[in-house]
Amino acid sequence: MKVVTVDLSRDLLIVENDSYVALYAAIEFVRCAAKAIKEHASFSCALSGGSTPKKMYEELLQNKEALELDFSKVNFFWSDERAVAPNDPESNYGMAMNYFSRKPFDKAHKFRMQADSEDLNQAAVDYEKEIQEHCFQSRFDLMLLGMGEDGHTASLFPNTKALKEEVRLVCPNFVSEKNCYRLTLTYRAINEARKTLVLVTGKAKAKMLQEILYGKPDFEKYPAQKIGTAQHPALFIVDEAAAFELLHP
Repeated sequence: MKVVTVDLSRDLLIVENDSYVALYAAIEFVRCAAKAIKEHASFSCALSGGSTPKKMYEELLQNKEALELDFSKVNFFWSDERAVAPNDPESNYGMAMNYFSRKPFDKAHKFRMQADSEDLNQAAVDYEKEIQEHCFQSRFDLMLLGMGEDGHTASLFPNTKALKEEVRLVCPNFVSEKNCYRLTLTYRAINEARKTLVLVTGKAKAKMLQEILYGKPDFEKYPAQKIGTAQHPALFIVDEAAAFELLHP
C-alpha cells in the first residue's frame, strides 16, 4: 500500500477493506492532533456523518495513541448537518456523540450545527463565528469527509446553490431530491483545512470514485471533484471495493 498522486490537489491510498480505511484514518487523526496540539496548543477537527466514519470512530476508541491525547485541547465541529434535533437518529451530531461522549473523548469541546433552527441563515452565521473564534487562524486542522454515490460531500450536493458560495465558511443548502434544507461547510472552509481526508468504501461508489478522481472536471455535477488544493492536497482513503474501477480499468 502506498499513497499515489492523482494530481496536484489530490492523493489516493487504496487499502484492502473498510476496516483498514478506518484504521488509516484513525492513524491520520492521531498524527494531525498531536502535531496541532504541539504547534498551537489546540486541535480542531470537522467530523463527517454517514456510515463510513462510524468504523473510524470505533477505531479511535481502541487506539492507544488516541486515548493518550489531551482532549481538553480538542475542538470537534461538523462538516454538515440535517435539519433534525440532536437526539434524532438522522443527526450527524448524535451519531458521533455515541462515541465521543465516552472517556477521554468527553473532554473535547463540541460545537453542534444548529440545523434544526428556524433561521438557518443566522445559524450558519453563528457557526462561522464559532469556527473563527475556536479554530487556530480560523482554519480546521483536520477535515473528515465522505462521498455519496451521487458525488456529493458534506452537504454539497450536485447542482445546488452552496456550490457557488465563495466567501462564507458555512451556509444553508436546499437539497431538492431530499426536499429539505441542510447546513454545510463550504468549499472555502473545506479547502482551507490543513489536512483533508475523504473516506470512501463499497463497490456502489466505484464508478463515481473514478469520475471524481479521473473524470472530466464538472464541479456542478460532481461536487467532490473540487475537494483539495495544491497547497493542501486532499487524501482519498478508499477500500478495494470502492477502487474497483481504478484497479480493473
